[in-house]
Amino acid sequence: VTCPPGIKLELWFHIEDRVKSLVQYSRSLADTDKAMVELAGSLPFANWVETTECHGFSLLSYAKLIGTVRNLADYHSPSALWKMLGLAPITKGDDTKAGSTWMYSGGLLAEEWKEAGYSPQRRSMCYVFGDGLLKAGGGIDNPDKWSRYSKIYYDRKAYEQRLHPQLKPVVHHRRAQRVMEKRLIRDLWIMWRDL
Repeated sequence: VTCPPGIKLELWFHIEDRVKSLVQYSRSLADTDKAMVELAGSLPFANWVETTECHGFSLLSYAKLIGTVRNLADYHSPSALWKMLGLAPITKGDDTKAGSTWMYSGGLLAEEWKEAGYSPQRRSMCYVFGDGLLKAGGGIDNPDKWSRYSKIYYDRKAYEQRLHPQLKPVVHHRRAQRVMEKRLIRDLWIMWRDL
């Protein structure tokens, strides 16, 4: 590709190098994802992950989860797994909040974050899992297309709206999504524990 008029040649070379690097990285990432999906197909309960019950939670998501937490059965309870994944609430004094809420509002010292074991990266991974489940779940106007986890989300969201009408809709959404994510993780933990 030739340098467009009006752009300094030196700048153009930097742009061109950056684009080439991004293309190469994207190809590498796609190859890695493909390999992870193949490996995830051999994991226990991979067939369950591919059912309509888990529509929106892919084999790639499953591979990322297992790659992060390893053997689900090694955790003594779902709550231990939730803590590792950033889904458990964090208590300081009389105040209990989700880790993401503490992040936005502040209030925890570095040692308290370390003690809580909170990882924004692991929490973000679970958020993406939940987002996939929601987007594939049929939407609020199509309850006949809801997956098991979509139903959990919409039921919990309605409960939150009844219980806390004064809160913003985004709070109802986040709480309901967190419950749905925790249920998915719990269900997988139960299956692995019973291997």
